[in-house]
Amino acid sequence: MPRFLPCWLLGLLLLPALAAPAAARGGSGAIEQHLLKQGHEALAQAERAWTAGDKAQARRFGLKAETLFEDVLRQNRRERQAALLGGQAAVFAGEAARARQWIERYRAISPLGEGDPDLHFLRAFVGLLADQNPAGAIRSLQRMYGLNARARPRARDNLWWIALSDLGRRLLQAGKPTEAARQFATGARVARRLGDRRKELLMLGDLGTAYIRADRFIEAMEVYEGLAKLEPRNPLWAWRLGMALANQSRFPEAITVYRKVLALRAEGVQVPRTHAEEMAELPLRLGNCLRHVAAGEAEPKKRARLLEEAETNIRRFVETKPDDFRGHLWLGVLLQDQYEKPYEALAHYQRAFAIDPMCESVLRRMVQIHARHPAPEGTSAADWKTKREVLQKDLEEGAERRKAEMERRKKLRADTGCG
Repeated sequence: MPRFLPCWLLGLLLLPALAAPAAARGGSGAIEQHLLKQGHEALAQAERAWTAGDKAQARRFGLKAETLFEDVLRQNRRERQAALLGGQAAVFAGEAARARQWIERYRAISPLGEGDPDLHFLRAFVGLLADQNPAGAIRSLQRMYGLNARARPRARDNLWWIALSDLGRRLLQAGKPTEAARQFATGARVARRLGDRRKELLMLGDLGTAYIRADRFIEAMEVYEGLAKLEPRNPLWAWRLGMALANQSRFPEAITVYRKVLALRAEGVQVPRTHAEEMAELPLRLGNCLRHVAAGEAEPKKRARLLEEAETNIRRFVETKPDDFRGHLWLGVLLQDQYEKPYEALAHYQRAFAIDPMCESVLRRMVQIHARHPAPEGTSAADWKTKREVLQKDLEEGAERRKAEMERRKKLRADTGCG
């Protein structure tokens, strides 16, 4: 999963509201407030451009805002709000080093020093958005909350939510799903405190993913059951619930849920674009669940119907994803184990092995077919035996190499890719 910083969720809520005028109308106080207002407007434009991905415009308006806040401090060198906003402007201008200087300027101005909640807010803002350090930002926000839970609660919690989401996804990338789950669970609580249901659902979705990656399938199931009840027409939650059930070998329940996903899609419900590739696995996963249920079915006609549906779905996956190792592997398993067609299965195993020769399971099945069955028509017994010996040698001599590769993949992406 790629690292994801949901900048589009920032909105203007990260920009602190303007303080009340520092002096009566007229004189230096009025000038100061006018400059603050202009700076705040430029800062809002910088943030909108930054959120839209327009770095050039973000820099332009960020630099303009910085200049205006510098002018405020020339009017009143103790104006903390100018320093607070100046640090944010430097972030949008792409000036990380200068943003850190603004933090020190704010700390020097504030009579509260390290006891000032806004100092920690600015540290978190710069740490997350300029330095890309979500863990450090979270520590700053925790400190801010500890000093005064009522200080800028909405801006703080919006930033906190983003930092938790970013850190959780980084931890998932690093193969640390249990640690990621802790961040996502906290993020859901922060979203609930904000009263933002959408943010809460997004964080819970990531929490379920972390549980699946950590093989905590019961907890994942509970998360996705709750999400599916809240949003019954969201195919993503049903899809993930099916995965959690299948990973517990609760195949009949998984089939029911997967069929619900198919029904939603047939009704025209769109799959979330960011999850379309993941959900393209639906025919393969449904087919495998049907295969497992068929294996335990005693009634011949019912078993035949289940196997036919399983084969149809797995073949559909192979047709749409011909270069995916898993489709050929599981179609081979269906043909070998359920239909007792070893030579047809072998063709798919050979294709799977060509795609990914590091997966030992398919190599073992090829050795098994060569050992248990005579040479097929058109192949001499000597060639059949030689091929078996080559495969067996590869299996034995490549065992350590394959084991190391599986461990590397598991650590990198929590999945070996071998089925």
